[in-house]
Amino acid sequence: MGVGPLIGFIILVILTVLIIVIFFPKRTRKRIKLWRIIGTILLIIVLSPILILAFESFFYFKSDVISDLKKINITLQDDFDIKENDVVGLTDYYRTTIVTISKRDKEHITKIILESDNLKNISFGDFYSKGVTWTDKPDSVYNYRFIDEISNELIRESFEKEKDYAAILTSITLRKNDNAITIKVVD
Repeated sequence: MGVGPLIGFIILVILTVLIIVIFFPKRTRKRIKLWRIIGTILLIIVLSPILILAFESFFYFKSDVISDLKKINITLQDDFDIKENDVVGLTDYYRTTIVTISKRDKEHITKIILESDNLKNISFGDFYSKGVTWTDKPDSVYNYRFIDEISNELIRESFEKEKDYAAILTSITLRKNDNAITIKVVD
């Protein structure tokens, strides 16, 4: 646990104690109304980040899918539906979204990946045991085809690193037997 979450926790405890003291003052009637207003404002300040983090997976729209796909140079031609969206993590952000696409878009994405110059045929075990080595070129797009019979997946991913910021990995996974793509963002 780093210093940042520890400081955040200490601030949260201090604000919570202040809210309790403000809501239960032993003062006169006029001051009680003022302190309750201040306490309510502090309560809103404390609860807002918690509620935003708790419901973040509900605030992902089609425009967000389009912008994520732009990072890996993919555009969908037909309409699509967001089937599932999961967000995990506070300091490390992991978002996994499953999007149902048309057959035409699936063929279009398959063609882009298979006809790319940097397509690598890789086994499922090598991909996850050895990891992937990226070059230091920003905004690079990588394409993989699993050659195992088990997975039958095509993967296209982009590794984006801006100066003085953490790297962002955006990837899509396309399975042979499914009209859905899985978009993963690791920030």
